[in-house]
Amino acid sequence: VGKPFNAQRRSLKQESELAKRVGGKVTRGSGRGVEKGDVRIKGLARIEAKTTSNSSFQLKKEMVAKLELSSSSSGEIPAIVIEFLNQNGKPTHELAVIPMWALLTLLSQANATP
Repeated sequence: VGKPFNAQRRSLKQESELAKRVGGKVTRGSGRGVEKGDVRIKGLARIEAKTTSNSSFQLKKEMVAKLELSSSSSGEIPAIVIEFLNQNGKPTHELAVIPMWALLTLLSQANATP
């Protein structure tokens, strides 16, 4: 029998893996200080990383507002990445929540590319 699954341990690994994949840096103190967000791509995006082994995740307005406030002052796109885990603690689904203005910007840039 192995160690019991630890969601917090996976959360730290999620931040590190996410930073590497998007070319950002893990925020010191995981966003608890002045600089909000778990991962930051300076001048481009601030990402709050969430992981859950539940079948749902509750996204609260205050979480979105805090991230939007800290990212808007530096012209960065706020994003929340939610990772759903199976009973063994392995990711099964991952999605990013971004403001509609950011999605529209991305879509218009993609459509403008020949």
